[in-house]
Amino acid sequence: MRILVISQRFYPEAFRINDICKELVKEGHRVTVLTGLPNYPSGNIPKEYRRNRKHRDSYEGAEVIRTWEVGRRPGKLGLAVNYGSLALSSSWEALWMKKGYDVIFVYQPSPVFSLIPAWIIKKRSGIPILLYCCDLWPESLKAYEVGEGQMLYRIMSRVSGFLYRQCDRIAVTSMPFVEYLQRVHQLKTEMLYLPQHAEETYLEMDLSHLEGEEVQLLFCGNVGKAQDMPCLLHGIAGIEKGLMFHVHIVGDGSELEASRRLAKELKIQDKVTFHGRYPSERLPDFYRMADG
Repeated sequence: MRILVISQRFYPEAFRINDICKELVKEGHRVTVLTGLPNYPSGNIPKEYRRNRKHRDSYEGAEVIRTWEVGRRPGKLGLAVNYGSLALSSSWEALWMKKGYDVIFVYQPSPVFSLIPAWIIKKRSGIPILLYCCDLWPESLKAYEVGEGQMLYRIMSRVSGFLYRQCDRIAVTSMPFVEYLQRVHQLKTEMLYLPQHAEETYLEMDLSHLEGEEVQLLFCGNVGKAQDMPCLLHGIAGIEKGLMFHVHIVGDGSELEASRRLAKELKIQDKVTFHGRYPSERLPDFYRMADG
């Protein structure tokens, strides 16, 4: 099959879509990726991708088309500019793209705007859209203190519902997503449960538990607004003194430095360690150490 993949995030950013595209190519499919410029989570676009360099690229046999994007910046406005810039540039690219694809595969963490260029191409050529929904919109706006009663939330609810309804099939990473999409957006679209995968190399790794005196607790993943690190850190600060435990946070994100500062303010540095980002081959060391 000839597959057009649309994703705001792609290699060299560390997202599951990289593995998906690699495997699709191995299966004999012709894959083209429409994406932006790598800048997650720091917001800094590498020099080799600036000034229209590497905007036509390849990855593990897949063709990669990159469109203009403003790097992420802190705060609601910075994130909105990042999301909006890619939505505009990828939509412009979609107006001129060839029509010879069999399916459009949209990988959607945040934002939902990745569906805009897919909708444009579908309108031009009738190519069906398969959405892999990894985040819910406009629900995700609540992490940025945009409530249901606000105008922005109501507008994004209408936009999100319209875009979701353009999909011919939707795969979700969590079963409650189905209930949300049907209740909030009144979707009748066929949906299927497709949890996110882990690398097969974990099957061959020694993940046997390492015993210790302290209870070791582990969080691995994005350290952003949606993860609500202040809630976790205030919870740690409120735990009774003398209990032997330690929390390990492995990952990077827009709220990492703010979380480190808050931990220092709460004087819990002895109870929490921010390790930053690690390559996947190093993660088993953390898994073996963790009690939960």
